[in-house]
Amino acid sequence: MLARERDKTNDGSLFNYRIRFGRGVTRCIHIALLCIQEDHKSRPHMSSVVDWLNTRSNPN
Repeated sequence: MLARERDKTNDGSLFNYRIRFGRGVTRCIHIALLCIQEDHKSRPHMSSVVDWLNTRSNPN
C-alpha cells in the first residue's frame, strides 16, 4: 500500500496525497478531542472510537 501511494506522488498527484493525509490527521485529532472531554459522560465509548478508526464514518 505504501509503495502504491509513493508511486502516486511520482506522477504529479502529491498535492492530492497531502490533502487526503491532512484529512486523516484532522479526523484523528477530532476523535482525540472527543476522548479527552472534561465531562467523562460526554466521552465516546471505546467501541465507537474503534469503529471510527476502522471505517470512514465520522464522529458525531
